[in-house]
Amino acid sequence: MHIELKALDSKALTALYKALERTKTLTSLRLRQVSIGDEGATSIVKALASHSALSRLELWRCDIGPEGAAALTALLKQPALVAFDLRHNKVGDAGAIAVAKELTANTHLEELYLQHNAIGPEGARAIG
Repeated sequence: MHIELKALDSKALTALYKALERTKTLTSLRLRQVSIGDEGATSIVKALASHSALSRLELWRCDIGPEGAAALTALLKQPALVAFDLRHNKVGDAGAIAVAKELTANTHLEELYLQHNAIGPEGARAIG
């Protein structure tokens, strides 16, 4: 199952998080221009924690900051996840460093996208 959504209000987001918890066959989640922020990123992690089939996570322009990026790194432990895309967010150096730490033990990720995230030299060095 693949889900792609744009521009959801808070009521729809709450319904999405609940649906994600119940749907165990999700292979791809793509949210674009959905303002979930760090709190929403944490909710997504909780909802997807047991999704062993998730292979692609794309969260573009979702207002995710360093705390949300750090929370999302928990999903990098899932062996099926091969694409992790947080383009056009607010990850910054702290979020990039959190991602880099999780990548040291990751052998399955094939695609990582962090463009347009206000990542400076320190975060870029961490990612390598």
